[in-house]
Amino acid sequence: GGGGGGAEGGRGAGGRAPPPHKQQKHPPHTHRRESVTRQGDPQTRAMVETVVEDRGFDRVSHAEIVAVAKRSGAIARAEAMAVRQAEAARAALSVFAPSPERTALLTLPDFILARDH
Repeated sequence: GGGGGGAEGGRGAGGRAPPPHKQQKHPPHTHRRESVTRQGDPQTRAMVETVVEDRGFDRVSHAEIVAVAKRSGAIARAEAMAVRQAEAARAALSVFAPSPERTALLTLPDFILARDH
């Protein structure tokens, strides 16, 4: 079974394949970038690629990228995903007995969603 590259067939040190959660088919930033560039024009794609390549905002400003992300709907999709994940996190905590610790953990998703960062 493929999935690897090179003569080692995707195997790590010792000739064993890394566990599935450590096998990457794409660079970690690819999916985020695809969300913005999927339907963007060539200039938009070039801007996003530049920020990814620079790993910062040296040649393209943060404000420009935020504007592109908003226009593409990526910000709205990310916010909706965050809400779903927060709901899942709260639901997962229901298996624990009521306690001050559980109460504190239950407040975290709302805190994180409310912050402007």
